[in-house]
Amino acid sequence: MQSGAAEARPASLTLDAQLCFALYSAQLAMGKVYRHQLVDLGLTYPQYLVMLVLWESDRLTVSALGERLYLDSATLTPLLKRLQALGLLRRDRATADQRQVLVTLTESGRALWRRARHIPQAVLCATGCAPAQAGRLKAELEALRSHLLHTHQAPERQTAEQCTAEQRTPAQRMRERHAPAQRMRERQALEQRMREREALERQEPEQQVPEQRKPEQ
Repeated sequence: MQSGAAEARPASLTLDAQLCFALYSAQLAMGKVYRHQLVDLGLTYPQYLVMLVLWESDRLTVSALGERLYLDSATLTPLLKRLQALGLLRRDRATADQRQVLVTLTESGRALWRRARHIPQAVLCATGCAPAQAGRLKAELEALRSHLLHTHQAPERQTAEQCTAEQRTPAQRMRERHAPAQRMRERQALEQRMREREALERQEPEQQVPEQRKPEQ
């Protein structure tokens, strides 16, 4: 039998309260919509994203392509190999710098956009959003992405309390600014008391401990 009252679980620690789950589940639902739209093109959603970037700006380096898609080379390279096997692009070493690999669309790759031009409107209809609403939602998600990337690159010492510092009262912020100095003064006072105690102990005469005689055998 447990003793005492059970600790109440915070309301924020539930699945439906998580922003990340709302984003994750929306991503899964969006993925299903795209799978239906892309089946005729023979592309997966990540491959479609690569093609979108190349339709916009052909002949990019692998690193530039990865920056646009927020993908590392280990994830991007298999996508490019598969698209090359499909005859949609080719990869060549740059003449000026052999360390760089240039990605260029083939004629088939360039022509494929005509079969994909209906997809953005079909996906917008699936969302149930008006164009203006979808634009605002996209801008909010981009701002969220930017903030998360910045936070991830920031020092890991940031705490939840620091994230909400701007919500605190002026008196709370004042106490927090003076907290380090207060802790230093407390530490110095403690060290002073310890030094005084050690000085008193050195002044006390040492007590002679009587030698104990061993019992005779």
